[in-house]
Amino acid sequence: MFAGKVVLVTGGTSGIGLALARAFLAAGARVTVCGRDPRRLEAARASLPGATASRCDVTDVGQVRRLLAEVEAGFGRLDVWSATPAASPSATSRPGSIRPRSSARCG
Repeated sequence: MFAGKVVLVTGGTSGIGLALARAFLAAGARVTVCGRDPRRLEAARASLPGATASRCDVTDVGQVRRLLAEVEAGFGRLDVWSATPAASPSATSRPGSIRPRSSARCG
């Protein structure tokens, strides 16, 4: 079901997010995780062979836009966005303020 899909797991450096990243990788997905803590991010990267990792505070709209641009540049698209952190972009931004670019359609 997820084989070949491009998956972004926010909050993917620990807990449920890290477990989801492992499950997506096991299902054949191409996974990027993000988090705020550089040490946790590096530990997650080391424990997730084949995954990429990027530092991002999802409460900062600019950082989220940069992260989405990185995913698009690296993979050409984003198929699944798993938002697992304590704070999500929707909690701190105006509805509709973050949209995928036309070439990075979700769904």
